[in-house]
Amino acid sequence: MKIEQSPELSVICFETQTSLSTLGPFVRHKARELYKVAADTGLEVLGPIYWIYQGADGLPDTPFQLTIALPIAPTSSPWQSETFTLKVLPAFRYVSQRHQGPWELLGQTYGELIGYLQQQGLQMSGENRELYLRMNFEQPAHHLTEVQVGVLP
Repeated sequence: MKIEQSPELSVICFETQTSLSTLGPFVRHKARELYKVAADTGLEVLGPIYWIYQGADGLPDTPFQLTIALPIAPTSSPWQSETFTLKVLPAFRYVSQRHQGPWELLGQTYGELIGYLQQQGLQMSGENRELYLRMNFEQPAHHLTEVQVGVLP
């Protein structure tokens, strides 16, 4: 594993306060809505759906900020929505690992990443990202997710 840094990223996104135990209603639905809005408004999609967790601690009922984001080409066109916003995510410093399989087992991947950070004496930033590279709801063993755990400088 190594520390990486992603550049700023233009996105269309949905933001909410939630907890791990109340994520269910956002799975699939918000991604579909984001892709539809992007297509309907002519926004150019540049990558997979991101789920960004700010302040999640792994406990089911701890509230945190969730951002579900779809990377797009930067745009200066006027655009507005009651549900979604355009924004630029700041550069992000992280360690990552790919997880193949059901999302219920993502905790194991997080555990490996956090263990690595502890061994290296690095401190987490409090932000984690999941990039959904391949989704297969009929066969969750085929999901492919990149898990990114934020690292402080």
